[in-house]
Amino acid sequence: MKNIKGSFCYITKWGNRIDCPIFFTSILKDKQIIFDFNSTFEGLNGKVKLTVISNDKLMWEILKNPKGEFYAPTKELLSLKSDSNLTVITKKGETK
Repeated sequence: MKNIKGSFCYITKWGNRIDCPIFFTSILKDKQIIFDFNSTFEGLNGKVKLTVISNDKLMWEILKNPKGEFYAPTKELLSLKSDSNLTVITKKGETK
């Protein structure tokens, strides 16, 4: 087990919905991170599972939708792209 701290953002609706930043703390166990989150659009008490697929791929899956407005994808395969100062996880297509 390993303690994890992080944050995420998601941008959808062609840039018209930016939900950011959303901070979380959790534990990496058996290649999975599960954490609760609240959307900055007033969606409360959601739950997400991130599964490590490989060194550069994660599966994002919402286990419990937040109550209220939110725009995160339900399930997506994410790819890691990195340079010296910035890490970006990308996916193709519109999320919602």
